[in-house]
Amino acid sequence: LNGSTPASNGAVTTIGTGTAVATIATLTSGSTLSMTVTALVTASTGNVTNTAVGTSTTPDPTPGNNTVTFPLLVGASADLVVTKTSTGPAVSGQTLTYIVTLVNAGPSTAQNVTLTDTLSAGLSLNGSTPASNGSVTTIGTGTAVATIATLASGSTLSMTVTALVTASTGNVTNTAVGTSTTPDPTPGNNTVTFPLLVGASADLVVTKTSTGPAVSGQTLTYIVTLVNAGPSTAQNVTLTDTLSAGLSLNGSTPASNGAVTTIGTGTAVATIATLASGSTLSMTVTALVTASTGNVTNTAVGTSTTPDPTPGNNTVTFPLLVGASADLVVTKTSTGPAVSGQTLTYIVTLVNAGPSTAQNVTLTDTLSAGLSLNGSTPASNGTVTTIGTGTAVATIATLTSGSTLSMTVTALVTASTGNVTNTAVGTSTTPDPTPGNNTVTFPLLVGASADLVVTKTSTGPATAGQTVTYIVTLVNAGPSTAQNVTLTDTLSAGLSLNGSTPASNGSVTTIGTGTAVATIATLASGST
Repeated sequence: LNGSTPASNGAVTTIGTGTAVATIATLTSGSTLSMTVTALVTASTGNVTNTAVGTSTTPDPTPGNNTVTFPLLVGASADLVVTKTSTGPAVSGQTLTYIVTLVNAGPSTAQNVTLTDTLSAGLSLNGSTPASNGSVTTIGTGTAVATIATLASGSTLSMTVTALVTASTGNVTNTAVGTSTTPDPTPGNNTVTFPLLVGASADLVVTKTSTGPAVSGQTLTYIVTLVNAGPSTAQNVTLTDTLSAGLSLNGSTPASNGAVTTIGTGTAVATIATLASGSTLSMTVTALVTASTGNVTNTAVGTSTTPDPTPGNNTVTFPLLVGASADLVVTKTSTGPAVSGQTLTYIVTLVNAGPSTAQNVTLTDTLSAGLSLNGSTPASNGTVTTIGTGTAVATIATLTSGSTLSMTVTALVTASTGNVTNTAVGTSTTPDPTPGNNTVTFPLLVGASADLVVTKTSTGPATAGQTVTYIVTLVNAGPSTAQNVTLTDTLSAGLSLNGSTPASNGSVTTIGTGTAVATIATLASGST
């Protein structure tokens, strides 16, 4: 019994859940007493009856029509109740998970049950899995259908539906509907719609390249790039590049829009207020490798106040193994000047300015034409080998940072004029961060030189009162022409000059009785 209401005069009283009684004190001939009774059918099968009986204290001549029974055959009924939950919120570019549940609230077993979940525009079906009995079929990118032949009263059919949020703004909805061929007494709870407001989403993807390798003492250049893969515009974007120990920041320059700020010697930060979907923020970062061994890393991180559907690609770390580096610095000094026919001495020095030990070091000193190698001696560690008349080579297997390899090279100046050079080059199998100071060339202008050789013969012997004749000769043995040449012959006491005659070019002047002087302006090499 759900309730009863008198449809006319009189009063109605209910007794428990099974009886309704209408009463009236007097009922005139021709008058009516009636009531409306509502009842819930709780039986799932069989027959149900409803019996009505009318009585009065006044005798009834035909009591057989005082009672009526109304029998009904009970049909099956299943109340399907659909509910839905979501992982929400709906963020553009991210995945939503819905759990859709259909419960048979009975009282009968439901036949041919279908649970259909339909996604609105802005959602794309990724997959669906039944979380209970039944099977699931997907239809395109917008509908998932779970079915079961029979669902007992109190049993559940459910499925998990995942969907990608393709909308960038607005609302998306997911509507689930449960149906059965068994009548449903309350169909209003068979359908549920789940609306969600879509929030912005920007997938920031960070990448990095390097000029590498990392060589101690040298500079590395990193290009750090952040791409907004969308679908929304990213707000308040920051790209932070952090150097590990062993790297010292030299500078950073934005290669695209945005501004860059450096923090100390280890961090560069590029910022931009908004970055549209598909746009890029990048910067170039240069760093000096201060480590001599081990690994150095550079980590870049992109952030935004806009939610990121895949934050795992916001960070990239770039490790590099540091290779040895030795800065070889070559210097040279000379005793100079370069005088034709004389010997020059060069001191050639190679210093390893580090930071690493240099391997297989060679210091090569090469003389130009006009110089002839006399010898070379190592002034420090290492060995020296000469090659012909023009090259000296000092070698050493290892040269530690701060150590020196040097040698002394002597050379005869064979040129008579012009320039002569001596070039020294330092090399090693260890990379050199500043190879420009590995070579030094030492030029010298050759000065003229003339070797004057004087000889003398006599007719002798010297006899008192007689004349003696001397032939005095000056030869220019070169290599240059001699300028302003004078040949002076001086007699001692006991000799009195009779005369002098030039036996070749030049002129002769006598001075008193004891000196004869021959002069010539120039005397070529080989001349007399």
